Amino acid sequence: NGYIKEPEILLEKLKTIFKNFKIKSKNVRWIISEQNAILRDITISKDDIQGKSVEDYIKSQIGKTLHFPFKKPIFHHFVKEEKTDQLRIILYILDENMLHDYLDVFDRLHVRNVSFEMPALALFRLYYQENEDKSEEASTKKRSSDINEEDLIDGLMIYQMFDSMFSLTVFEKEFPVFSLMDDVEDGSRIYETTEQYIFRIANYYKFNLSDGKKQINKIVVFNLTSNKTNDDVR
Repeated sequence: NGYIKEPEILLEKLKTIFKNFKIKSKNVRWIISEQNAILRDITISKDDIQGKSVEDYIKSQIGKTLHFPFKKPIFHHFVKEEKTDQLRIILYILDENMLHDYLDVFDRLHVRNVSFEMPALALFRLYYQENEDKSEEASTKKRSSDINEEDLIDGLMIYQMFDSMFSLTVFEKEFPVFSLMDDVEDGSRIYETTEQYIFRIANYYKFNLSDGKKQINKIVVFNLTSNKTNDDVR
């Protein structure tokens, strides 16, 4: 489930990988599974903050109005929307103990710059960069790692299909606003389960999260199974 049980074994394996592939980079982008992270969309009244920073206010509410399944949660936040009387905040929450265990291993590898993110964000960038590459191939423009804001889709669903589980994340422009991961007991019914969940979450996003004002406009499926081809998934 992503937690380190034997750090010395992990360290030795990573040392071997770094040596065999001649990895010299001191920068690591760590992709944390949705199983080990929580995405929350919350609204905060500006009256409740009362001069505090958003981060300090969130910290003061952990265990009171905000409850997470970690003994020591650590979080990153960004402001999705600001109104005269309230803020809409997206929270990305991790287990601090798990995070520190990995950072200790990376530190012993002399990796000094470690960033972390959820898989859906990495696939989000991959999707847009792949489309950008295709469009630029014809125009012979210089490739850019930045995503053009005008190209962003409002209401994009990233769906990851595994052998016996799935994960889906809804984006509003570049912001992830909803995430769900679940097991599929019968792997042979993965297609039926996929269709059912996409339909249910699309309705939930439209009517519960957006009050009928927004909808899912595009669904991108990533086939991460070990026994199904892309043609099978299509």
